[in-house]
Amino acid sequence: MDPNRQVVDRIHKEVLALPGKSEPGGWYSADGDCLFFYAEDVPYYGVRLTEHVTVFEAVDDERPVGIQIKGIRSLISGSRVLKHMIKLYIERHADIYMGFLFIVALEQSDSVSAHMEPEKVNRVAKWSVPVESLAEAAT
Repeated sequence: MDPNRQVVDRIHKEVLALPGKSEPGGWYSADGDCLFFYAEDVPYYGVRLTEHVTVFEAVDDERPVGIQIKGIRSLISGSRVLKHMIKLYIERHADIYMGFLFIVALEQSDSVSAHMEPEKVNRVAKWSVPVESLAEAAT
């Protein structure tokens, strides 16, 4: 066996044995002005779709397991509909679906640099985050 592969395998086993696996969910990072969502705690790699959107895909089968949407403040300020939806959802203490944010991010992007199959888009679109996490970005 390749010695590099042995080291990678050993590190992978040690990392998997660490306590504190993360729960699925999302959060807004004010410092980075981006929204993260992870559905699964598995090894992944990023596929950059636009300047705003990176989808994280599982190493083993390329299924979407997370997403990062950058420039949340500018996305919100550039969309009257998104501003209104966030205000309404905050009043109702509802979750907002990533699919809605994903569409706004794609709409405001200059170009899409990668292709996502419809079943992957459907998976990402069903994820949701508490809209309160976006309240800071919406002000």
